[in-house]
Amino acid sequence: MKKHTLVLHLSPDLEILFMVYLIRNFPVVREKLDIGDQPKLKFIPAGALRRQDWPDHEDLDPAALENQGYMFLDCGGGRLDQHDKQAVRNSMSSLDLLSHYCELDKVVPHLLPLVAVISNNDISGKDVVKDETYRRSATPHTPRHMRNICLGWNLMLKDRPETVVRLADTAFRGMTKLVERLIMESEERSETLRESDFRRLFLVDNVAQGVLLLRQSEDLSGQSDEAAAEEADKIRGSLEAALQAMENEWRRGVEDYWNRTTLVETTCARNLDGATVYRQITVAYGVSESTRYGAVTRLGNEGQKDFRPHKGRPSRRKADVTIQFQGDGRFIVATKGIELEGVARLVRQSDLRRKGVELSAEDVRSLGSVGHLSFTNRVGHRVQALYLAEYGTAFGNGFRANPHAEASSLSHSEIVKLVLEALKAA
Repeated sequence: MKKHTLVLHLSPDLEILFMVYLIRNFPVVREKLDIGDQPKLKFIPAGALRRQDWPDHEDLDPAALENQGYMFLDCGGGRLDQHDKQAVRNSMSSLDLLSHYCELDKVVPHLLPLVAVISNNDISGKDVVKDETYRRSATPHTPRHMRNICLGWNLMLKDRPETVVRLADTAFRGMTKLVERLIMESEERSETLRESDFRRLFLVDNVAQGVLLLRQSEDLSGQSDEAAAEEADKIRGSLEAALQAMENEWRRGVEDYWNRTTLVETTCARNLDGATVYRQITVAYGVSESTRYGAVTRLGNEGQKDFRPHKGRPSRRKADVTIQFQGDGRFIVATKGIELEGVARLVRQSDLRRKGVELSAEDVRSLGSVGHLSFTNRVGHRVQALYLAEYGTAFGNGFRANPHAEASSLSHSEIVKLVLEALKAA
């Protein structure tokens, strides 16, 4: 059966938006995936499939749903979702899976450099491009590139993900025009293109230039170049608005950092070559709805007074671990480099037992695993465990892509106590 619907998680990010672009704009990609010419879009929360999202389907197995015409992209456990796939975890993105299945190296070889940049960002967290100018721009805390633009669109258009897809599609079509021009010019000059040449295409000025090229090349029913420029300017306004939305999130995070945040010093244990090694770390915890709160706490406020990130404010150490409470039983524990398996095991165990789940010794051991876990409690209800992200550096139930995750049964103070206890344990 031909696939009639692409299934995306809420708040679609750079990777998933580029996957949709490839599928919708290149017939050969649709052919290889057996997808119809005008696939619909369906948006679901990331994580385990929920009965309420599939009221007309008895079997929620992703393979069964794909057999009925749905194609999961970076969610749902389908064949183009790298989450929970042990064989590819931390080595392949969902976009890489799409590239493999569709042989993108043969069908759209000119776009492979963009695929590589986006995949590398998803796997390693490495930024799509090093932006040297943003600190002198209107958004001095927001690198001005396509990844942040996608995040900003999601903030602006929280209940309109279809619009985010449409805007991203226009941006990617413009970037493709830039790729084609870049390759043509390099061939004329007999020059070899570098990775950095393609990374720069993700900068906002280049994205806007690509959209202008796109509009000038399209059939605009006899409209003038001025009309094309005017239409491109509208897209440029949307790009800038998205970056400003991200800058506003930073400001919200700063306000919460200084008014609603506590810092504690503790020790963190790790096993190294059979020995237990301890080091001093800083844990920040507080209440914030800002999607950039963790980044603010990790920046801290160190250095000489005139050179601190927050001038006129007291010195604060950079946070090694951040516990962000978002209200309504939702939180995220995030870090840059400290493995959270032990934290996940202890907090999951306390949360599940309070929800009536009887855990065996084997169950407890499994609680340090990344991905989605679920158990049946004493009254027969299925209970989802709090989520541990693929790289073991983010844990909780307050992720953007799943605003409907099951609330935690634990209080703020209990979570803080458990996290500190887990960090100290070898």
